[in-house]
Amino acid sequence: MLKKLRRKFTLITLALATLVLLIVLVFNTVTSYQAQKREIFRSLDRVSEIARNNTDEPPAAEPPEEGEGEFREEPPPGGGPDRDLPRMGRDELPSVYSFAVLCDADGNITRTFAMNADMTEDDLDAAVKLALGAKSDEGTLRSLDLIYRRYQTPDGTEIAFSSSAALSGTVRRDILISLTVFIVGAGLLFIVSLFLSGLTLKPVAEAWEGQKRFVADVSHDLRTPLTVILANNNILRSHPDETVAQQRKWIDATDEEAERMKVLTEKMLELSRSETVGAGIELHPVDLSDLLGETVMHFEPVAFENGVELVASVEPGVVVRSDRDAFSRVAHILIDNAVKYAERGSAVEVSLERKKQIVFSVRNRGEVIPEEDLLHLFDRFWRADRVRSVGGHGLGLSIAKNLTTAIRGKITVTSSEENGTVFSVHLPDKA
Repeated sequence: MLKKLRRKFTLITLALATLVLLIVLVFNTVTSYQAQKREIFRSLDRVSEIARNNTDEPPAAEPPEEGEGEFREEPPPGGGPDRDLPRMGRDELPSVYSFAVLCDADGNITRTFAMNADMTEDDLDAAVKLALGAKSDEGTLRSLDLIYRRYQTPDGTEIAFSSSAALSGTVRRDILISLTVFIVGAGLLFIVSLFLSGLTLKPVAEAWEGQKRFVADVSHDLRTPLTVILANNNILRSHPDETVAQQRKWIDATDEEAERMKVLTEKMLELSRSETVGAGIELHPVDLSDLLGETVMHFEPVAFENGVELVASVEPGVVVRSDRDAFSRVAHILIDNAVKYAERGSAVEVSLERKKQIVFSVRNRGEVIPEEDLLHLFDRFWRADRVRSVGGHGLGLSIAKNLTTAIRGKITVTSSEENGTVFSVHLPDKA
């Protein structure tokens, strides 16, 4: 299921990112095309303006540097006057190759103005006829690779032409660049999407694995008592003539296993409530010193029965914004675990002190918990080998962690030969 979900996430992310990239590239290509086209029409306007302004003999101008363009008047087809027009500086010339013609009312060419024009008379005649016959005053003559614009003047119709080769080349270049960027970008986006899908779905995968482990552990913990209960009932049915007193041990064993199932069910309900309590919990000033004093007194008989000394070092007057029931439950779980797993004859130390934060800690001496086990102590149903030998369902520390988070605190654990095993609850110092 997770692999399928990851594929869907990757495909959706890749599709959206690719669509955005495609829109950007198309927008850039169209923008470049429009800019190039505007430049060509500006060139046409410039050529037309120069042609109109040079109907009379102009003053001499400085010759351009070597390699610069030259604007000159060409005789109309069939012969005519030929006079040189002034040479123009580079900054005066249109940036795109262009030329212009003036036609009379019958469509005959009366004047030709060209800048570096290299065009046969037949092509020029064909271009003029097509431009004059077109419905629009501007457009493209695809058969001749020309762009034109018509102007109505007192002397007739003026038509400015420009080669469309530059525009076609720009479009082809932009499309090629866009395709290259699109292919490379799509590949990179796929790699990034694949990485992000794994990163995003990691908590989901962990939750899924935790859920499967939860179901397996619950099934395991319920199967044993159910098996014992069913076996005891079969024994009872196999001796129908015996009295209740004679069958007492089977009945007591059934009651004991049923009680284990009841405790497990209650702990599971408590765990479920602890996972959702944070949203609706309200914090009030709580005197943790008095609360811990009562809790330690409650566990003194339990510690005595386990051969453990219970030592308390509680700083008086520690008042914190918290929830009394939640903190009391956390204290009960930690002290109960410490007493249960402490070595006989050792001491369990309970302390409460105000530092930069309020720190409540429980320390016991016993078997050191390995580093790899410390990482899982607060997982649901997780139990180390030493814990399994004592019993329990592995839910207490999970409940303690959830309740600590609900009261805006943090719970940590360390374990070493020198300092023993220490569970610490850190709370913000706010009364």
